[in-house]
Amino acid sequence: LGWGVYGLISYELPLDKLIDPVKISPYFMYELNRYDDTRQFMNLTTYIGGLNVKPSPYVTIKLEAGLGIPQEDYLGGNLKSIAAQLAVSF
Repeated sequence: LGWGVYGLISYELPLDKLIDPVKISPYFMYELNRYDDTRQFMNLTTYIGGLNVKPSPYVTIKLEAGLGIPQEDYLGGNLKSIAAQLAVSF
């Protein structure tokens, strides 16, 4: 039995007059996951920050970095991640 909760905040920068139609949105996410006492190494507090760039209404580029901090250090330290994504819709 476990539970988790997260919060996400994002803001689209007001750059319409400078780089229209490009949209830039930085974001931050906090995530907390807790399981029962048998899997404490899976209890993570995660911080994620990133940037969404929409050069057109049909293309989004995402850059993201994350830090996961386990409750118990069975995994050999904190978990770090960097990710990039390109999404095209049509």
